[in-house]
Amino acid sequence: MQRRHFLQSLSALALSGALPLSAREAGHRRLILVYLMGGNDGYNSVVPYTDKTYYAMRPTIAVPRDSVLQLSDHFGLHSSLAPLKPVWDARELALVQGIGLPEVHNQHYSDYERLVTGTGADEYLSDGWVSRALSAGSASRPLDAVALDALDIREGDAMGPFRGRRLKVVNAPHPAEVLAKRDLSRCVNVVTPALEGRPLPAFAPLEFKSTFAD
Repeated sequence: MQRRHFLQSLSALALSGALPLSAREAGHRRLILVYLMGGNDGYNSVVPYTDKTYYAMRPTIAVPRDSVLQLSDHFGLHSSLAPLKPVWDARELALVQGIGLPEVHNQHYSDYERLVTGTGADEYLSDGWVSRALSAGSASRPLDAVALDALDIREGDAMGPFRGRRLKVVNAPHPAEVLAKRDLSRCVNVVTPALEGRPLPAFAPLEFKSTFAD
């Protein structure tokens, strides 16, 4: 995924929101999840620029120290992630490193199941972790969440944290379309069973505190 597409997706989330206007005015908080479906070189994204081993093991692909956007005395961002630096400086961004599973089995589908359901190695749950977390108050909300881009919410192939029948979620596969039309109802591809046959609530623009470059 290109950085431009990634940031456009974030902007579309800001515009569409995850709650109708009346609920947002009531002070509800929003959870924004960004799933990067693809490979990422973590060491060249958040760079350990003071680590001699990093440069010794990557003689040709290591990020030059003088180009790193320093976040601390040990770590910094790749220069292409410059739009995130002001967010870090404003203390609105945290970086959590070393996340993984204790066992290694190279079963990517199983790993993803655990990611979207929040289960242990010997568990299986059909509902995603967001569905379980939000389901308690779902009945009072006209809409629970918006899934942009490739985050699938279909019941028969629900590969995401919104999987399950209880939440009211819409999928808009083209964030740029949401940005252009400013009308989520005209950009929806599919809805979860809980929303079938129901009119979608109106949305108003919602802005981030932080700005993102094009």
